[in-house]
Amino acid sequence: MPWPADLRQAAAQANAHGEPLVLMVSLPGCPWCELLRRNYLIPMQSEGVAAYEFMINERSRTLLDFKAQRITPSAFSAALKVTNTPTLLFFDKAGQELAPRIEGVASADFLGAILDERLATARARLKAAR
Repeated sequence: MPWPADLRQAAAQANAHGEPLVLMVSLPGCPWCELLRRNYLIPMQSEGVAAYEFMINERSRTLLDFKAQRITPSAFSAALKVTNTPTLLFFDKAGQELAPRIEGVASADFLGAILDERLATARARLKAAR
């Protein structure tokens, strides 16, 4: 999945189309991360949803956060108190979370429904802010 080099820019582009910025914090070798990536996030990208991913333990690359500060994904994850993988976050262009996070996966049975509900919440909050 693509790397979000600039979170503000990625979120602004997504929000302009009525979509939240969806960010998955993952870990190499995480089977639930792979399930989310393959079955949900990559298909969502083809439907126009701005979905990105980075690794919670990534310390060698940096990105621009919502305050235009250069930060590692590891430090960004820590600042957001992300401790489980996968964690899905839904942002507006200011870096505010638009819907409750999805932290970890207990079962794949309801994952699609939960993701759809969180996306609907995020989209509704974006629409209400316009």
